[in-house]
Amino acid sequence: MVLDPGILLIKSTAPVEKLMHKDNMETLSSCDQLRTRLKQLISGQFCCVIINYPTKEKCEEVCRELYGFNALKCFIIIWHPEATEDPIFRQTLMDNAAHMVTYCPASLVQMVNQSLYSNRGEYECPFCQRQSLTKLELYQHTTTFHINQPVLSITCPICLKRPKHFHHHLHYSHLNHKPSTSGVFSIVICRRPKDGAFLMVQEVFHQGFWVPGGQLNKGEGLRGGAMRETLEEAGVQITLKGVLEVLVNGPSWKRVTFYAEPANSQFIPKSRPDFESCGACWVHASQLSSLNLRDSSTPEKWFPKLQNDLECVLPLEIPQEYKEAFAHLEF
Repeated sequence: MVLDPGILLIKSTAPVEKLMHKDNMETLSSCDQLRTRLKQLISGQFCCVIINYPTKEKCEEVCRELYGFNALKCFIIIWHPEATEDPIFRQTLMDNAAHMVTYCPASLVQMVNQSLYSNRGEYECPFCQRQSLTKLELYQHTTTFHINQPVLSITCPICLKRPKHFHHHLHYSHLNHKPSTSGVFSIVICRRPKDGAFLMVQEVFHQGFWVPGGQLNKGEGLRGGAMRETLEEAGVQITLKGVLEVLVNGPSWKRVTFYAEPANSQFIPKSRPDFESCGACWVHASQLSSLNLRDSSTPEKWFPKLQNDLECVLPLEIPQEYKEAFAHLEF
């Protein structure tokens, strides 16, 4: 996909099939020009802003400018080849105005299309007060536009309850998703052999970066859960190579840490935000100290060890001393 350099404003008036057409874009070359469009950006005349500059510094400058504008109604996307290769750059952008940092054409088109609303619904977004959203649009909007905001207790526009965690409430109470309650977790340390970089997920709700993984679904095996969670959260298909660690804390909490590598070196990590994550990125062990981490203990323990030496990787099986604790589970 070839985009004009600069600040691209996508108009809200075109049909979905023509949103990315050049006739529906206004291209600006500077922050000064951007300031002259502030009223239209707030009113919703533009559904998306795409920032496309070759230098990271210029992308960050425009993001900081947009961060100073209140009540914007448009989805802000950074288009850059380092979207999933430079975690510090990604973190800086997402901490400012960016809702999405990507270099994936399919993800870009999907999010631009999703940012156009029907205006036929009855609900108002409790974060930005965007109106006339259907229930599905409310869910899609809050899990993209606002998924990187800290957890808030906020009134649900559907049932008027005030849950402790609005996003979880909407996901599980109104979209009929079923929460996992197995108490068994699979997490993955995925290393890219060509350069020793590790796959990390940019967690939702401004929690920082962490490794892919999560709780097993009912009837799911440990390996299946590890591969599913990595694909859902990071967008990368993996090959499990071994086990790094098994932890058991009583009968109701168990966790297996797997070592994995990408199934294909060409896989690009996920960059489209949703309920699972804000995206993912390749991270070197030396960059951990510059990142906000959800929990530092796991990456700081394993990344330095595995960067150039895989001797600590155990066979791909539950170690003998833990077999009884995992006897009821499929491996």
